[in-house]
Amino acid sequence: MDAELYIAEYMIRNRIADVRASAEVARLIRQSTERPPRYSIGTRLFETGRSLAELARKVAFAILRAVADGRHLAKHP
Repeated sequence: MDAELYIAEYMIRNRIADVRASAEVARLIRQSTERPPRYSIGTRLFETGRSLAELARKVAFAILRAVADGRHLAKHP
């Protein structure tokens, strides 16, 4: 009786592990194909514009610092 119970428990645990693994695979596939709503075209354009503005600001400050220090920004021929 104990051997039969052990075999039944083993089979049930094995089946539960298989179902969990297939559910995890399905979840990962669904995540990879779904696009979150926060990445709409408007949001992406806004983020691109924001990053460009940040870069322009950094370049402008670097130029201002270089001019204030009296350094040449480019070598002239």
